[in-house]
Amino acid sequence: GTLVETTFVAMFAAIIVTGSMLMTVGVGKSYNRTTAQHTVDQGASQAIQRITRDLQEAKQFQILTTSRIRILFPVSTGDSYNRQVTDTVNFIEYYRGDEDGTVNANGDCIIRSVAGATRVIAEGVAELEFSSESPSSVIVDTRFDTTVNEHTFSCSMTHRAILMRNYTL
Repeated sequence: GTLVETTFVAMFAAIIVTGSMLMTVGVGKSYNRTTAQHTVDQGASQAIQRITRDLQEAKQFQILTTSRIRILFPVSTGDSYNRQVTDTVNFIEYYRGDEDGTVNANGDCIIRSVAGATRVIAEGVAELEFSSESPSSVIVDTRFDTTVNEHTFSCSMTHRAILMRNYTL
């Protein structure tokens, strides 16, 4: 009887340990997937918010390519704007590019360029498209992807009608 009881206890313990390990691995994978989706969603949202803030202050914009926009502001007169005059020297560009700031329509970063100084504001970019239906607003379409454990997580965002507060005819 003692050998049978010992074997039974050992098998039962092995089943419990195996079940616990599988549950722990499953929880870990679930956590990684949730974190990956949250990260890609948050990155997309922050990039759109940054572009939106600049566009809201703009006087004009120029869509240079479908993945590149130049934002022009009114001339600054100290602590205010002269909304009648466009500053063609101090502008901001957003574009799809590489991590080093190089313009690349297939790059995986959104770059913000101010006076030639570039900064990556988002990574994992799969799509970036600027379009417009009127001279006073911009539409931004984006898709961000990240891959974790051979599983791709995506976030697509479209921000329509980003109106420019300083637009004048």
